[in-house]
Amino acid sequence: MAGILPPPPGYEPLPFGVPDKESDGSPPAQAGEARAHVSAAKLNGGFHGSRLAENESELQQQEEVAEESSGQLDILIRQDPALFEPLPWSKLYSLYFVCGSDAAVLMVIAPFLPEFCEKALGISPRNVGSAAGLISSAYSFANGFASPYVGHWSDLYGRKPVLLFGLLTSFVTTLTFAFCTKLWQATLCRGITGLLNSNFSVARAFLADVTRNTSPNDRASAFGYLGATWGVSRLLSASVAGATVGITLAFLPGSLGTNNYLMPCIFVSLLQCASFIVALVFLPETSPQTSRNDEACRKETDGQEMSAVQHLNSKHVKNSAEQPRRSSPSSILSRCSHLRAVGGWPLVGLICINALHSFANGANLLIMVLIWSLAAEHGGYGFGASLTSFAFAVFGLLGLVFQLASFSHLSMRLGARKVYSLGCFLLVLGSFTIAFGHVPLTRLSVGNPRWWATLMAILLPNSIGFMLGLPVLGGILSNSVPTDVQGLTQGVAQLFAQIGRCAGPLVCGLLFSASVAHARPWWSFVVIAVLYMICGSLAFMLPERYDRQYVEEHS
Repeated sequence: MAGILPPPPGYEPLPFGVPDKESDGSPPAQAGEARAHVSAAKLNGGFHGSRLAENESELQQQEEVAEESSGQLDILIRQDPALFEPLPWSKLYSLYFVCGSDAAVLMVIAPFLPEFCEKALGISPRNVGSAAGLISSAYSFANGFASPYVGHWSDLYGRKPVLLFGLLTSFVTTLTFAFCTKLWQATLCRGITGLLNSNFSVARAFLADVTRNTSPNDRASAFGYLGATWGVSRLLSASVAGATVGITLAFLPGSLGTNNYLMPCIFVSLLQCASFIVALVFLPETSPQTSRNDEACRKETDGQEMSAVQHLNSKHVKNSAEQPRRSSPSSILSRCSHLRAVGGWPLVGLICINALHSFANGANLLIMVLIWSLAAEHGGYGFGASLTSFAFAVFGLLGLVFQLASFSHLSMRLGARKVYSLGCFLLVLGSFTIAFGHVPLTRLSVGNPRWWATLMAILLPNSIGFMLGLPVLGGILSNSVPTDVQGLTQGVAQLFAQIGRCAGPLVCGLLFSASVAHARPWWSFVVIAVLYMICGSLAFMLPERYDRQYVEEHS
């Protein structure tokens, strides 16, 4: 009887399929006792009766009954919130801080980019939109190219080294950007930044690692907070960067002391240094391949009961560990094909939705800045760098208040798919409020209470929509695949997302310049509103199981 070991001393097996004499036979009444026996039995080679089977047919019959009971118990465990582990907040806070600093790298140039193109790079005003789109796209293009490789390497060699390397390189390249005087220099600098830093996809894989034993609602909240941290930090850092434009450091020699764009870049670089220290000291290694989680599960259950959700997840980890490593970095294309086999066509659809939404988000953030800085007589808001930074601050604060006050309740009530679809609807609405918001705003005096109230009303739909968009979609994507390919999945999704985020600013930047020439700057907003509508509709049609964490039966 290969694989069958004798039971431990004092172990009396649970007679699966036979109702207890003191109960009505319903599975919930036996969940606690059954969990203990499931753990003990599985650790000793499989389910078996009180005596060794005398022949193969009897053994096979016993195993079939045991597996059926195990499946029923798995359902009970998934439905009982008390059996899940709490969120590891100490790890999450450190990860959120790292992601926040990374978001600052992406958005540090946003408030002053039109002015930077015109004054530092010598771009004519009519071509500012195209130049700004090219610079913004360079980061996304390079980041998208590198993301699947970086995500795959994080599966093989660990999340932490990849995060640290990305933070270090961003520190150097962000400082360098302030000294660019040609369009090709600025484009190359942002391209190198994106190529060497794919931390957001690795961070999502890290988050999937540390939340795999938590409840579906907690897991969704953790991904929501990650996206919220990214979004709010991105916008608040942009506001701080915009507020520091023009502050020169006169004590520095030569052109360093007169550079109007050096201070924002120094601010974000110092933030990268702080994040590097936090990641180095407080973030553990979580990659299943690196930390050997299957071995840790066995050690953890040596002499004590395995937790219910650890038991369920360890089944998949064990199965993954028993298989040879699927590929090496040189065979990443074959691993991308393997993702479709694991997640099916819904996973392919999710990656496409992620890319389309990223296209719209990248375009949205750029054309918001462009229409804010466009003169009022041309259909814009007439904001300078300072007012643009304040608009970003309002944008971020509105999203933060919503995230803290309502996100968890909304996620628990509606589920991830419906929450994401709601976010897309709000982004559609927000596209139109920003496109035509200059009409009431320019009739009011800047800074008075009615002006601020009107600005907040214009930005509110987009602010909430950003919080309910890609952050929630990242959680749905994580629910679609097992733990051993989380890094690769997030990396591939990031590849196509960055292609979309690269094309979005480039295409809509050109479209914005053309629409301004025809006195219709709102054209670009209509385009992204249609894209958001498509994303929300496709996500709403996904199977309901993507609201919950991946289990092997999904495949």
